Amino acid sequence: MIVAIIKAASLLAVGYCVVGGADKTKEQLENILALPKRVMTVHELKMIDRQIVYELIGSGPVSIEMTKFCKDAISWNTREPGTDYWGSPYRLFYNRTLYGEHSPVSLTYDHSDQFAVFSAGQDQKPYTPDDLTSKGEESEDVKFLVEKIEKVAAQAQKKGKP
Repeated sequence: MIVAIIKAASLLAVGYCVVGGADKTKEQLENILALPKRVMTVHELKMIDRQIVYELIGSGPVSIEMTKFCKDAISWNTREPGTDYWGSPYRLFYNRTLYGEHSPVSLTYDHSDQFAVFSAGQDQKPYTPDDLTSKGEESEDVKFLVEKIEKVAAQAQKKGKP
């Protein structure tokens, strides 16, 4: 039974390659292989977000510079502090602005639901469909970011790009 399922899956994969073309198959394979990196990046984004909120609790305004903050506040094992699994720096999205990794942002606890930690994702370009954030659509600013990413994705699909 299992052997039959494996054979059927193999035939389907080959059929998909023939019908969809090698480029499409390569892209799909790259996306599948990137899934663990996406999961781990989202985990780190949420961890960094929580650390920023902890920093804001009981404090006045705090200046957050992502690279320095990640080096000081988070324990990293093997990668450069403050970078995602593709090597791109984490950035802070606040007040409808995506701040660079070395750009300080002043936040207070009142802002704790108005920012998101951002990763450019697998393509390493901001404002594309594969971008990742530490939060869902919880605030107007984060909704703005998600809408911008979705708009770019829709335009790319109209042009025939996946």
